[in-house]
Amino acid sequence: MTINAKRSLRSVSEMMRVAGIKIILGAFVVLAVIYSVATPAFETPDEMAHFAYIRGLVDGRGFPAAPIVVADDQPAQESSQPPLYYVSAALAVRLIAPDTSDLAEWIVRNPAFPYIFGNTYNDNKNLAIHALPDIFPYRGASRALHVARLVTVLFGALAVWATYRLGREAFPGNPAVGLVAAAVVAFLPQFVFISGAVSNDPAATALCALSLWGVVRGIRRGFTWRRAAALGAALSLAALSKASAVALVPLAILAVIFVSADRQSRLKTRAGWSLLVLGVVLLLIGPWYARTWLVFGDPLGTSTHLAMPWARPAPLAIGEAASKLPYALISFWIAFGWGNIVTPDWVYTVLNVAGAIGLIGVGLWSVKPERYAPAIDRASALYVERSIVALLVVWGLVIIAALVRWIQLLDAAIGRLAFPALAGFAVLFALGWLRILRRRWLVAVIPMILLALTVTAIPAVLLPAYAQPLILSEQAIAQQPGHPIDVRFGDVARLIRLDVPRDHWPQPGAGFDLLLCWEPLARDERMLMVLVQIIGENNRLLSSRRTLPGLGSYPTGIWQPGGRFCDPVHVQLDDKTPAPAVYRVEVGMIDHIDQDTEERLPAYAPDGSQLSTNFVDAIKVAPREYVSPPIENALSYRLGDQIELIGYAVEPAAVDRSGTARLRLYWRALRRPDKDYTVFVHVQDAEQHLLTQADGPPKSGAYPTSFWDAGEVVSDDREIAIPAAAPSGHYSIVLGLYQAPDGARLSLANDAAQTEIVLPIGLEVR
Repeated sequence: MTINAKRSLRSVSEMMRVAGIKIILGAFVVLAVIYSVATPAFETPDEMAHFAYIRGLVDGRGFPAAPIVVADDQPAQESSQPPLYYVSAALAVRLIAPDTSDLAEWIVRNPAFPYIFGNTYNDNKNLAIHALPDIFPYRGASRALHVARLVTVLFGALAVWATYRLGREAFPGNPAVGLVAAAVVAFLPQFVFISGAVSNDPAATALCALSLWGVVRGIRRGFTWRRAAALGAALSLAALSKASAVALVPLAILAVIFVSADRQSRLKTRAGWSLLVLGVVLLLIGPWYARTWLVFGDPLGTSTHLAMPWARPAPLAIGEAASKLPYALISFWIAFGWGNIVTPDWVYTVLNVAGAIGLIGVGLWSVKPERYAPAIDRASALYVERSIVALLVVWGLVIIAALVRWIQLLDAAIGRLAFPALAGFAVLFALGWLRILRRRWLVAVIPMILLALTVTAIPAVLLPAYAQPLILSEQAIAQQPGHPIDVRFGDVARLIRLDVPRDHWPQPGAGFDLLLCWEPLARDERMLMVLVQIIGENNRLLSSRRTLPGLGSYPTGIWQPGGRFCDPVHVQLDDKTPAPAVYRVEVGMIDHIDQDTEERLPAYAPDGSQLSTNFVDAIKVAPREYVSPPIENALSYRLGDQIELIGYAVEPAAVDRSGTARLRLYWRALRRPDKDYTVFVHVQDAEQHLLTQADGPPKSGAYPTSFWDAGEVVSDDREIAIPAAAPSGHYSIVLGLYQAPDGARLSLANDAAQTEIVLPIGLEVR
């Protein structure tokens, strides 16, 4: 092949690489903008505090200062954050959308947030009440918020480009490393999501990537005074975006001194370069960190976070803190909202496997490296590339160590805190995948998986978390599970359908859904919440649940009267909930001001009379395993195909007038009974004259027969009171089951005409 032909091939290859990074960058910007539009206002981590910082700058109040005020319109824990991102966003907001006077309307909090973090069903995921339309062209504080989000998108794009340059510089002989690494950053779902938020994390990610590129460029090509000064500037910008980036400064200086492709440079010259890097950094960041020290009491500003409610009273042990890293890994991959919108476990398994393959590949490369860069000799090439890999690994370990320390101090196992090392991780992943998978097209599958997850997560995960419930017709309501009901709460709403699980009883420690279908009667600007409680004997509260209608998305202030909808309200049981047992289900509506001053709306029956209780149904809690009691006086009488009497006990066998005998009956369900039956117990003489009786539902009504499971044994105690005027003598105990209110009895299975069981042992009345 001629020299010109080789040059032409290289030119075409370079054009394809340039086109590739442009496509990746374009796709990232489109995705990040879509996420910024799709995510409701203030539904990203700490967005209220970040925006308050920006708003203070726009309004001319300057940088936050002590004391720290914990409020939705204040920077709170973000008060000590370095200024670069906030100044950038404030300039854009000041130019395009300076009016934020309506902010209070946008930051009304959902009192039911957070219900449960980490579940995959959508239930009060929203921190804020979204009563105002948040659509283009936006207005007021909403417009300012979206302008600030666009600034974040630009920093995210810079991170993607810097990662590409880092990968190209690290391994110029294998351009696929840079493209794959850039695609990992561009299509990582969590990074795309956070790049569409008001956050300084993408800025820190981008500027740390630029700093790493500067170090690697010096290692690869040799440092000069100009490159050292540029590196110092990049490190300064990174440190002015987030305090965690400060840890990169000493690592970079060590690399300047001890690592370079040009190993002929004198140590004195290298020391001079490192001093220049340090001097530029101190000159640019020194004033800010000195201010932070004076205002907040420590140069890194961690005191503002330690003043928050989620700070730990005492640091965790290192081992315990490290054990929480798997939770951080979840939010490194995908955890939208405030980390409370997650995907099914299999998604994280796929991502963890892909990450593990990359790390294993890096290990294999370290043992037997492949030379990806041209060099005078192989030894020199391996020295450079091993040094670069070591730099990226050490930086990643430093960030992970910092994260562990952070977890020690705060209840915050947050994966995005590792994003300053994201570019390095991406390059290492790309290197490892190429080492193991060999074929570039096969390696490209992994970024495509990330892209597919990022795209599909919008309609499948993000949007449903904040969607209002479907408005259903009367016919559609009738097709929902459960049964009709009619309970009116004040003049606001009617509960028109209810479904309590009966096919699969919940167990202690488990959760279950109650389907509540509502018909709004009127809008109500109060913060009305739905109350669901599970009540046991003696009015013991077993579980309580509060939720905004629409599971957080449909407050009564925006209701459309007549627009029927259904909510699957999740209720969680304690591990120690007694079982088996049947509990009453209570549904109400409360005017939520705070937990101490809430007021219930009155409940009315269809005829307009006020109800004395809000009990609307019952639910059984089943044990994990049924344990049958020892059976006394075993026998077998089958009543139809539903229930069998398998034993009994009478104590005492002889009783005085005005005394009481205790009867215990052992029932076994042959299948789940279809009705609630009442037990009749008649004490009668030889002529079948009734002396006394002890009728009533099993277990005094606390455990109706329709809740019995097939094979379950139920012991039923009842007292037989002997009248004072009872004649002495022997009496038979006759019993059976009947259905109230018509009194229809169950017949014995072997004799359809027989409905009574006569116990072998009767009572002696003295």
